Order: sequence, then C-alpha cells, then structure tokens
Amino acid sequence: MTGTNTPAVKCRAKYRLVACLLCLFCSISVRAEQEVVQEFMHFYFNSYQSGTPDTKQIELLKKLITPELHKLMLDANGAEICHAKRVHNMEPPLWEGDLFTSLFEGATGGKVAAVRVDGKSAEVDVEWTYDAQDGQKAVVWQDRFYLVLHEGAWRIDDIAHLGDWEFTYHGRISELLRDIAGQCREGSH
Repeated sequence: MTGTNTPAVKCRAKYRLVACLLCLFCSISVRAEQEVVQEFMHFYFNSYQSGTPDTKQIELLKKLITPELHKLMLDANGAEICHAKRVHNMEPPLWEGDLFTSLFEGATGGKVAAVRVDGKSAEVDVEWTYDAQDGQKAVVWQDRFYLVLHEGAWRIDDIAHLGDWEFTYHGRISELLRDIAGQCREGSH
C-alpha cells in the first residue's frame, strides 16, 4: 500500500490535526485571559476614579469578576455607605486612593506583561505606568491579576498589589475589601 490512504499517513494526519487543535485552543485560552484583563483595564480607565467602587461600578465589573469578589466589593461599598452616614460625611472614606493598583494615585496607562495558565487558574501580570503631570519621570510597576474559570469563562478572582514603595498597601484586594467591609456595618455602633 502506497500513497496518501495508508493507515500510517492517516494516523499522522490525525496527530497533526489534534496538535493543531491543541495549539489553537491554547492560543484562544491565552487570548481569553488577556481579554478579561483588557476589558477590566477599559473599565479602569473609563469608569473608575478611586476608592472603593460604588454599586454602579461594581455592576459594570460583574461579568469580569467572580461572584466572591463581587460580594466582597458590595460588602465594602456597604461599609463605605455606613461609615459616611455614621460620620455625617465629616470624615474621609474608609479607603482613599486607588484600590486596583499599587500606586495611591492610580495608573495612567497599562498593558498585559505576562500570562501563566495552569488548568482552571491563570495569573496575568499587568505593567502599569503613571505619568505625572509635573514633568516627573514616569513610574512603572507590575501588579498581578488572579483569574479562575467560572462557568466556562475566565473571571478575575483577585488582584495582588506588587508595588515596592514603602507606603503602599502590599497584599491582595480581597483581603483589603474584607477589612473595609468589617469596619462599619448597618446597625452596628
């Protein structure tokens, strides 16, 4: 038997097809994580100012974040409302500055720097920049987004602040949101 219809040729063709499909799946998967983070960055630069997100902003994020992170944001927002009522808006909010990046002032630019996928979880490093308006040198740093597959779609589960400044929050925003939420609850004194 010679030609293109032999079992060996058919077998090699099937292996090539499977290999191509795996490569295609992997590239689609990496693009999917990047797309979620890029959609988040679109929200960040177009809809977010600073502090704890309000309910309108949290709803905009709902399709990009896990239900757990969504609940933490709602709880922290509730604490901010509680605190504002309790102090009659005479004190600053519980969280001031940028929640989503390491730099208090926030970022003026950002891009995906690295993507690592491990089954149903992924880490996406974002390189942020802050261009000061006063002619100072731009600040560049990275923070890390933790993603999980949730109901077949990549969702942001947490963000780690990796900035190395002395006076910045070091840790994950899930921990920070829990702390904010615990500072004031309706009905508590």
